[in-house]
Amino acid sequence: MRLLGYDPYLPPESWRQTVGIEYCDLDKIYKESDVISLHVPLNKDTKFMINKTSIDKMKPGVSIINTGRGPLVHTKDMIVGIKNK
Repeated sequence: MRLLGYDPYLPPESWRQTVGIEYCDLDKIYKESDVISLHVPLNKDTKFMINKTSIDKMKPGVSIINTGRGPLVHTKDMIVGIKNK
């Protein structure tokens, strides 16, 4: 399994050295992931981070696991994405 990760507050080199996760931008995560697991707090930067724009970049059949609060995912956009893909 290949693990991709993104964190705007953690330097990319720390991911490679301590966690073993390939650090990349969100677009790469959206484009290449079979499973996307959200582990972020709800704030102004993360609210609706999964929305029409991000869903349009995802592979068909991707699974999204939201371990945070509900508003990380725009539910109406998710329903449209499920119906369209």
